[in-house]
Amino acid sequence: MFGKRVDLISRNVGDLDKTKKASSYIGKIVYSKKGEVIGRIYDVILKKGVLMGVLVRGKRKTFIGKEFFASESKEALMLKIEPVTSIIGRQVFDSLGKRIGKVSGLKRKSNTNTYNGIFVKKSIYRKAFEISKKDIDVAKKTVLLKKPHEKAVASAQAAARKTRTKVKKKKSKKTSKTSSKSRTRARKKK
Repeated sequence: MFGKRVDLISRNVGDLDKTKKASSYIGKIVYSKKGEVIGRIYDVILKKGVLMGVLVRGKRKTFIGKEFFASESKEALMLKIEPVTSIIGRQVFDSLGKRIGKVSGLKRKSNTNTYNGIFVKKSIYRKAFEISKKDIDVAKKTVLLKKPHEKAVASAQAAARKTRTKVKKKKSKKTSKTSSKSRTRARKKK
């Protein structure tokens, strides 16, 4: 791979032919577990000289960590996963087959390959609304909901109200604790 013309100056590397160039990843086509093309590798990310993952340019720019690499050849890199970001842009249908819109984004808590919900837009001029993962039946080529559209939206709105109520209760408890402490202090001063 490197040939005989390379002079080696290193304590850590004994034989360069047993190593791999980071640049050898650039230009490879990346395939998901199901064989869908994700895009091409356009950069390699290293941390302290160790490969962390690759940057892929396809429909979206995506970083894929090396822990998700399954196998590779000269031209391609196969993944162990179906990247969760691949559902962005897919059509969303309710349980009755009515088209609701397109997935415009994902609700994620971390950078793992999971999501908690999706954001759906009916058109570019409308505001996106959220649908919880528990209301999603299938998320593959298209996203299918378990309920008719109105019930799915009502379920998402109810969940949002619960969250707001919990936040308000926590704030009011903190406020009441603070006010009772200040009343106690005022009594002690008298």
